Amino acid sequence: MPLEQTRNAIKAGDLLGAYDAAVAGIASGHESRELHYLLVLTLARMGDTERAYALFLQHDLASEASEDILSLLARILKDRAIADSGSTRNALLMAASQAYLDANARFGGYYSLINAASLSCLAGDIDRGTELARRVLADPEVADPSSYFAAASASEAWLLLGDAEQAVAAAERACALPDAALGPRGSTVRQLLLLGRQADVSTELAERLCVLLRPPPILFYSGHLFVEDAAVEAAIATRIDAELASSGTAIAYGALACGADILFAEAVLRRGAHLHVVLPFTTADFIAESVLPGGEGWLPRFEAALAAARTITFASEAAYIGDPEQYHHGNNLAMGMAVLRASHLHTSAELVTVWDGAPARGVGGTGAYIAHWRELGHTAKVIEPGAIARPPIGASRRIAATTQATRCQRAILFTDYAGFSRIAEHDLPPFWADVMGAVANVLAGAGSAVEFRNSWGDAVFAVIDDLKVAARVAIDIVAAIEAPADAGGMRVALHYGPVYRMIDPITGLAGYIGTEVTRAARIEPVTPIGQVYVTQPFAAMLALEKESAFRLEYAGQVTLAKRYGTMPLYRLSP
Repeated sequence: MPLEQTRNAIKAGDLLGAYDAAVAGIASGHESRELHYLLVLTLARMGDTERAYALFLQHDLASEASEDILSLLARILKDRAIADSGSTRNALLMAASQAYLDANARFGGYYSLINAASLSCLAGDIDRGTELARRVLADPEVADPSSYFAAASASEAWLLLGDAEQAVAAAERACALPDAALGPRGSTVRQLLLLGRQADVSTELAERLCVLLRPPPILFYSGHLFVEDAAVEAAIATRIDAELASSGTAIAYGALACGADILFAEAVLRRGAHLHVVLPFTTADFIAESVLPGGEGWLPRFEAALAAARTITFASEAAYIGDPEQYHHGNNLAMGMAVLRASHLHTSAELVTVWDGAPARGVGGTGAYIAHWRELGHTAKVIEPGAIARPPIGASRRIAATTQATRCQRAILFTDYAGFSRIAEHDLPPFWADVMGAVANVLAGAGSAVEFRNSWGDAVFAVIDDLKVAARVAIDIVAAIEAPADAGGMRVALHYGPVYRMIDPITGLAGYIGTEVTRAARIEPVTPIGQVYVTQPFAAMLALEKESAFRLEYAGQVTLAKRYGTMPLYRLSP
């Protein structure tokens, strides 16, 4: 079962799901060489090259070689070579090319051969690359392809040979084959983009092939809540169906409020696409606040869509407190998740919304989302809803009545020094001056973006109003503390979400509290020494930042401290 789940997730381009399925399968005793192979392949496709290489060696996958396993090793060597910007890059590329050739010599197969050809061209050996490309085209499986990878390999070979007509014809055939799934198409596009940018091939032709093979855009949907009206719903649903058909939507992210959200979800499911639901708070409260106000008839439709969703993500485990920021946070999370998924599949992200163009009735608002989305270079499409009856805005129930508390969305940082309890009494003053002093200097360097900081012992808690500044602070804290591996070191956790800002009755100073602060505090103890772990909300928000220079590597579903459950975490690096 875990093996099949992992294979299906890879095929669908759901790399996070593939990673989780493989890790869970191994942990539950379903360990096998193939499952380890798929785990390493998933890491390689996610761009986590060094971890993929380490696991490949740890599990000695090469001891029972096959074309797939040796090609995976060659792929890892290729990725390491591509990441190298020094004088040894071409030599590393040729070494990776030779690794593919070694796989081909032992097992045959066009897959290893086309990769050897492309890597030779990337290394500047055009003659060798084109000679290998001709050998690929001579393979009977490629000459008359019945599988996606065979046809895609033909297209790649014709690209290396500069034959646009044949390359396009092969790409079109690849897309028409029944196994042309999203994952394989995304993998091919990655290779073509690399060749177009760095090899001596036609950039225009490479991009043309990418347009043909690229998976359809990942959809983020949104829109107005409105009351039940069969005629209105039918008209809007028809336009939604047309938009999804035009884009070829296969994966969609969004909520399930009455009105536009549920119509989008139903349209996604009708076409057999994957629905990923993102709710801003608990299900019961969401039903009360965003489903039932539009009429009782929306509830069974909500429940049906929720049951059919591939995944359900909660932006927060908190209940609804009447704070519009909770909806804003949920929408941002869904948008960021769509962008992250698009990056894994080497495709674009697209926003489609049902909106009347009127100013928002609360925080954020559709107009603001569209503007920010377009600033990031993504496509946004608007469906005019016509005459709709909007449900009344509910009272802000349960929100703190005191004017001393304000709500805002912030980055939350926790860090401590693993090994602090082993420090001798006489070494505490130097530790305080040197280690904590270094952390203080990093925070001070971030200026006014750090709105709050506090420490106790070796632990530090900070609240930062700029996401990229928070990421830089976390990385700089780890870099600032150098310690022997057995002596300890800093571990840093970052989260993002809505918090309360209010006066601490004990200190008389402004402070920050809330469910999201507690959640962030539970992540830091499970973070490996010398690393920065961030939550899915933080990763999603970082994906919505312009010109972010940070890397995110999926760490998996991690069990948090103090029995706080599990949650997906990412490793942050420069």
